[in-house]
Amino acid sequence: MPKDQTKWKTELNSLKNSVKLSQVDLSKYDAVYIPGGHGAIYDLPKSKEVKEAIEYFANKNKVVASVCHGPASFININLSDGTPFVKGKTLTSFTNKEEKEANLIAENELPFYLETELSKKGAIFIQKPNWSDHIEVSENLITGQNPKSSKSVALAIVDKLESKGK
Repeated sequence: MPKDQTKWKTELNSLKNSVKLSQVDLSKYDAVYIPGGHGAIYDLPKSKEVKEAIEYFANKNKVVASVCHGPASFININLSDGTPFVKGKTLTSFTNKEEKEANLIAENELPFYLETELSKKGAIFIQKPNWSDHIEVSENLITGQNPKSSKSVALAIVDKLESKGK
């Protein structure tokens, strides 16, 4: 537990009363971070609110970051000119090899392999050995391969924001 118990309790309390993404004023933020987990491949590509938020940040040239399965949220995102958000961008996510090795969800129950879908949309997919701490930064897009990459993604977000004077 942190030393400042009062602050800790306040922070924990704020998590009990989170707001819907649709209620957030996106203009007040310089970056969006989409976490991963297998649930992301089922829910995020279909979420209107997530789509609108990512499109807002992408079209405003703000930082968009994600790790592991979170980049599933990019699959249905287009820029204002209709170009797929990931087209021509170097990125990474949970790889097909990691998915097969982890074997957490039966292949016939996965809606898609994330690496395959991102590549179909024109992404330049880069992967390192399974379970490596690996990130890719392409313009304002920051992605991490798997959970081990989470800290590196966070540090890259800070670096990118600092380079923009934020």
